[in-house]
Amino acid sequence: MFNKIICSIFLVLMLSWVTAQAIPDATSSRSTPLLMPGKQSLYQRVLTRPEAGLHTQPGKVASERPVPLVPFSVFYVYNRKNVNGSDWVQVGMDKHSGPDGWIKSKEVIDWRQSLIIAFKDPLGHDRVLLFKNRESLKSLVESQDLFGYRLLYQKAAAGEISAESPVISIQPQAHVDIVSDFYLVPIMEHEGVYAGEEQARLLRISTLPLKERSSSKPSAGPTISQDYRSGVVFVVDSTVSMGPYINRMRSAIRKVYDAIDKRGLRDKVSFGLVAFRDNIKAAPQLQYVARTYVDLQEGTDPQKFLSKISTVKAATVSSKDFVEDAYAGIKEAIDKINWGGFAARYVVLITDAGARPGHDPLGQTGLNADALRQLARDKNLSVWVLHLKTQEGKSD
Repeated sequence: MFNKIICSIFLVLMLSWVTAQAIPDATSSRSTPLLMPGKQSLYQRVLTRPEAGLHTQPGKVASERPVPLVPFSVFYVYNRKNVNGSDWVQVGMDKHSGPDGWIKSKEVIDWRQSLIIAFKDPLGHDRVLLFKNRESLKSLVESQDLFGYRLLYQKAAAGEISAESPVISIQPQAHVDIVSDFYLVPIMEHEGVYAGEEQARLLRISTLPLKERSSSKPSAGPTISQDYRSGVVFVVDSTVSMGPYINRMRSAIRKVYDAIDKRGLRDKVSFGLVAFRDNIKAAPQLQYVARTYVDLQEGTDPQKFLSKISTVKAATVSSKDFVEDAYAGIKEAIDKINWGGFAARYVVLITDAGARPGHDPLGQTGLNADALRQLARDKNLSVWVLHLKTQEGKSD
């Protein structure tokens, strides 16, 4: 799904090695790569540009067909040479096996940092702006021009990036998960600055369009594909203290459905509902630890969803103590909900109490926060928490 959601201006490309076999007759007097100037253990590396090709010898351009290389392939540099006025680099795919051939210097980018970045999920945050040059970005940071920044951001988000704008692109509206859809954004240079009182870094990155566009208008990011769907599962505390808030949750979700209907997006969003309580051995009248009331397949129909959540009632007895087994509720949403077909996947925990940690003998999962977080990441789920500061739980 995410393969279709790729920004064409700031590179989202698979990092891969050369698809053809290395050319066997490349020769070199060196068996190890060149060191970076002033370094004793860091080797020179380069990234390939589009249309880069691997040759057996430098200068042999017309007489042979080079092996085509995948853009942004990473090579170690074994030698540099000028032949007939043209600069060449001798490269190898690793630092142990020796060189594989020669590439014209203009077809590679020197990569000195060995650092990359990944873009965080834009939900709840501003999308990242990419600037043409260091000067325009640093000027904005040093002047602390929040109004100017907001104006640039609004225009970029609306796809109104003019040729005069210092901004050339904006992070995609849809999140691209680097774990499931790997992309490479190499850092070429970095500089420490202060954004107000916060320490920050200016990064110069290397970017590559997925393909050339016929239009001269810069891209503001990808268009969400027609089959892009979002799944949202509410994991709700249904213990005795949550009685009044369960009713409020029903009202809030009705408003969400109304807003979705007005925008014509009903078929793009589906809701599910999981309720949780606590250990039923310690308090048998709680009836369950975690229970799925509505799955995402049922949650596309507002009437069916609202009808089913009306059956969710708060417990009539108290649990062993104030903390509840919220981890059991989240794990139920991870394991029991069918997330297939949903590109954006969200779990929203609503509770007024803390969660039982993995070492708590009354906890059902035996998982700590890190382990539970990893389970969510394995299914590309984003977990959000709404912790209600109720009168009963104000000291929690």
